[in-house]
Amino acid sequence: MRKILRSVVAAVCLTSVFLIMTMAVFASGPNYASSTEGPWPGLYYNGSIQCRASYYDSYWGGHVAYGSMWYTNTQNNGPFSTMTAYGPTDTYTYIRTQRVWDLLDPFAPVATFHYMFETF
Repeated sequence: MRKILRSVVAAVCLTSVFLIMTMAVFASGPNYASSTEGPWPGLYYNGSIQCRASYYDSYWGGHVAYGSMWYTNTQNNGPFSTMTAYGPTDTYTYIRTQRVWDLLDPFAPVATFHYMFETF
């Protein structure tokens, strides 16, 4: 019984560490991008990007007009973009989410997430 309990605890701990490692979040105030891997590693990725033009983002050097994200080494690489804000005073938060499927080839290069924000 103790061996089974130890095995279950070890499996839960390893799964938790693995799930934490497969999530990438890149943030700067309300402007951020993230990518998470699906529950089955290497099957698909969920990408998300959001931006708000009324927020002055010093990292990107201005008010963000739109955000764009893309993957490399997946079946549908992108790019996937938010709608463009109306101007630097636009207070709406623009969000784009996209699921992309991995190549399912064990010899293919690793899928990579990229993003950028365009400023006014």
